[in-house]
Amino acid sequence: MNESNGTGTGYHWAHVHVRNKISPHFLDFHHYPPAFKPYGGGVSLDLGRPGESPAVHKSETDPFSLEGLAEVLFYAYGVISARQNGPVTFYRRTVPSAGGLYPCNLYVALDAQNRSDRQPQTDTTPETGLYYYDPVQSRLVQLRSPEHSGPDHGSGCRPERAVFFITAAFYNSTWKYRGRAYRYMLLDGGHLVRNLELVLGARGIDAHVSYAFPGDETAGLLAVDPSKEAVLACVHAGWNKSVPEIVTHLTDVTRPAETALPADPVHDRYLEEYAGLAAVHRKSLTGPVGDMDITVTETPPVASIRPDLEALSYPDRNRLDRLIVRRRSRRNFTSARLARNVYMGLFKWLGAGDEKAKPLHRFLRLGMVCQNLDGMADGFYLFNRTIDRISLVMPGTLAPGLARVCLDQAWIGRAAISFLCFACPDALETDLGAAGYRSMMLDAGRLGHQIYLGAEATGLGCCGVGAIYDFEAQSLLGLSSGTALVYALSVGPEAQNLNTTI
Repeated sequence: MNESNGTGTGYHWAHVHVRNKISPHFLDFHHYPPAFKPYGGGVSLDLGRPGESPAVHKSETDPFSLEGLAEVLFYAYGVISARQNGPVTFYRRTVPSAGGLYPCNLYVALDAQNRSDRQPQTDTTPETGLYYYDPVQSRLVQLRSPEHSGPDHGSGCRPERAVFFITAAFYNSTWKYRGRAYRYMLLDGGHLVRNLELVLGARGIDAHVSYAFPGDETAGLLAVDPSKEAVLACVHAGWNKSVPEIVTHLTDVTRPAETALPADPVHDRYLEEYAGLAAVHRKSLTGPVGDMDITVTETPPVASIRPDLEALSYPDRNRLDRLIVRRRSRRNFTSARLARNVYMGLFKWLGAGDEKAKPLHRFLRLGMVCQNLDGMADGFYLFNRTIDRISLVMPGTLAPGLARVCLDQAWIGRAAISFLCFACPDALETDLGAAGYRSMMLDAGRLGHQIYLGAEATGLGCCGVGAIYDFEAQSLLGLSSGTALVYALSVGPEAQNLNTTI
């Protein structure tokens, strides 16, 4: 496969969709991507399921106890339902995933700080170490255990800080999306990162997202093969250190306790064709991660709107949990008009948890194509960087054209609003280095997840779109040279739910 110069930018433009040039692809359901990573017979901790014991419940206990972790992990990436179809079991989880393939894996490392007033470990507290979250069997598999016993290394004491590692398996996405798989892996990773941030934040846990970490050392800590599984991002909670320092500390105080079982040889042979994706990702682990502005179009705005949006803090914990469980991709849109209070309520969610949300659009500009909104003309709009002003760039009914751009998916043409994430991949690489592309695509997924939950909160359907005729999108919307539409999310009233209210 051709990944151009091996960077994220080269990769992006080398794998654009061009009309009538998408080759057919056989999907081998006998080797459908696995729903979780298999491990041997080592130590595992049962997390239970909702309604069971030890149940996922509204616990006010230590978030790093078994009960607290069960709750956080379930709402972050748990399995909501399962459906059997022939030889394959399809699982619906608490985040969306391109093609329902769920390439992401979630690991959590726990650590007890060296303090004299630490509380001792109990039967419901996992010990210091590294764990893999198995969402299908609802358990934690211990991958690393304390190096030594005794208080100096946290053994026998309750963990008081954690770091979550989000990875993605190349096979899961390449099975369907081939060379474009890395795009979808990053978007999926962004959805998971944001969901985890929100779940932790709603529980009063201060969480920080990092895209900067030592690639080889982190892969070694997790015992993952970088040619098969990419470490995408880290979320650390209660741990005021950089991720490189955290990785070094964890490596020093823990030892391997379990490794994954060998992968299906068919997967390995399949991945040989797409080995370039791992090379692109490896290069993305170098360089700083900063900030930049983006010029989406040279067309001057026709009009500007400053909506009066009161700040929306993190949603209430119980409400957020309900939204997460109810959320799913829905696209049975109708052409019913959308009341102003409904779409303004949706806009509020673009900045929900504002202190955490600002980094979501460091590398992006958000726009929308809308129709049938009370009080707003149909057309293409751009939000400013702080998402508190909306400018009409191109009036007119553009939704049918956007549907054609998005691989002729007619339901997009019926959506009331299609939110559009724009980026300048070439400028990202020039200004921020090789890490820019990975950071931008993860941010697009994080912002997309915010839109999904906002749609659920306002009674609307939502479905993300990553399949785009890239150059046709530039032409339709009059984008500046080098600007790319990297993610779209269509939102609107559904056929069975016309009377939507906040």
